[in-house]
Amino acid sequence: MPPYRLYLDYQQQLVCQIYPDEVKLGLIPGFGGTQRLARVIGRNRAREVVYTGKNIDAQEAERLGIVNKLYDSKEELLLGATETLKVISRNSINAVAKAKESILSGVDMSLSDALPLEAEIFGNVFQHHDAREGTEAFSEKRKAKFKHQI
Repeated sequence: MPPYRLYLDYQQQLVCQIYPDEVKLGLIPGFGGTQRLARVIGRNRAREVVYTGKNIDAQEAERLGIVNKLYDSKEELLLGATETLKVISRNSINAVAKAKESILSGVDMSLSDALPLEAEIFGNVFQHHDAREGTEAFSEKRKAKFKHQI
């Protein structure tokens, strides 16, 4: 059975191999393939993968950071995803949502544009109950009691 992979957005998908072999056909990876790959694994690794048309197996995809984790079965994937979601759910839902917004909005911007966006979101997060509760709990050495509201 092929390994399974877990994306950061927790989509469940089968993976056997990634075939960036368009250059062998006289093409380039389309539909954002060159842009997305470079953003995930870096410019130099993306150039190597795309220019050579090198196939990437699941283990290499994990090593390069294309997938977060590999699982041997769908059952293990579901257990892993459930455990990861449990860990996330202990955090402030507002902070997680705002971190997601910052990452997803800023990743396609230049760094000089993304840093002010992050600073604005960071500042807005401080106005939320969870930020006060979290920092007070930390200083009081107790577990935070988040309201889990956005």
